[in-house]
Amino acid sequence: MLTLGAIALTMGSALLLRIAVCMLVMLACAFITAFTAFLTVDVRVRASGRTVQKGDSLNAGVSIRFFSPLPLGQAAFVSDSGQTVRSGGMPFVRYESTVRVDCPHVGAVSPGGGTVFVTDMFNLFVFSRKVPDPGTQILVLPKTYPTDAPKPETRLAGNGEVRLQDDASEPADVREWTEGDPLKRLHWKLTLKSLDPSKLNVKPFVKIYEEAARPDVLVIPDLSQPDTADERAAFLRDGVCESALSVCRAALEEGLPFRLILCEDGIREESAENVQNLQAVAEDLAKARFDAFVPFEVLAAQAMRRVGTAGAAVFVTPSLNPRDAEALSRLKTFCGMTVSVRLVASKGSFQAQMARLEAAGVDAQAYDPWGKGAAV
Repeated sequence: MLTLGAIALTMGSALLLRIAVCMLVMLACAFITAFTAFLTVDVRVRASGRTVQKGDSLNAGVSIRFFSPLPLGQAAFVSDSGQTVRSGGMPFVRYESTVRVDCPHVGAVSPGGGTVFVTDMFNLFVFSRKVPDPGTQILVLPKTYPTDAPKPETRLAGNGEVRLQDDASEPADVREWTEGDPLKRLHWKLTLKSLDPSKLNVKPFVKIYEEAARPDVLVIPDLSQPDTADERAAFLRDGVCESALSVCRAALEEGLPFRLILCEDGIREESAENVQNLQAVAEDLAKARFDAFVPFEVLAAQAMRRVGTAGAAVFVTPSLNPRDAEALSRLKTFCGMTVSVRLVASKGSFQAQMARLEAAGVDAQAYDPWGKGAAV
């Protein structure tokens, strides 16, 4: 345009000068159109769901809308994952498309933001702007794999038979009455024998019944932050969540109630009545942050506190040192219930600790999160 205008002025050609002016007008219109569209462009990314299984892909809807006095070349959106969505250049039209978001690991993910590019119809001007992350959280749920349910040990009564609490048969023993004991446990005959008519006082006695431990299965995952690189840590987190959920599912399939003990900032317990209700448990595992340090002794203490109400304890951990193995061995020795560990590690790791646990009667199994086809 500038060259043509210079030639027109030099030669005194009115025709060439008109052509140069027309080119200037076209250039101004292209700039104004592209810049107006850039100022008004609105890109929104929406997820198609709230949950997705690990390894699946999530479709995120992308809408592009802008205002311009004249048609554009195009408005393109490039997501943070590298996928491109191109729209037409007609104004006053909202363009819809989708991008695929891969979900290779358990946890909360976002469809993500990206960058929008606006060009005029002559591709002379290109404007770009960063599109922020919408902040929509999608939970990537762990999958499960086939595993055996733990077999709870049932404490027997003194005669070798299991008796339920407040069994109508003979009591195991008697003791003095204390505040809070139910009246139905009073041993009336022995209490009346202790009555002293001269002093008008009575010494109540209550019956003591041995009771079998409930067959509850405690599932206690280690939610400490893995001491390894980011990508490897993501696989270890996946393995912990998948192993814990698989044990819960196996327990329900065997008709055993379970309690999932989550130790992070506080202590939380989760449970489900049947396999169909495991969705909520899977979501709780997916929300686990794995950003705290919880000593293994704290996990063992949670099982020790529930000795009277559980028959088995399953620990899920990505690491196992000799001190942890000693804690599990002592728990097995003194608690009287089934103790097992699911070690999330590559095959062949921690062989010495696993052999030590097997010798102590602790069921130790390894789950390789890098193995193909492990989770279903």
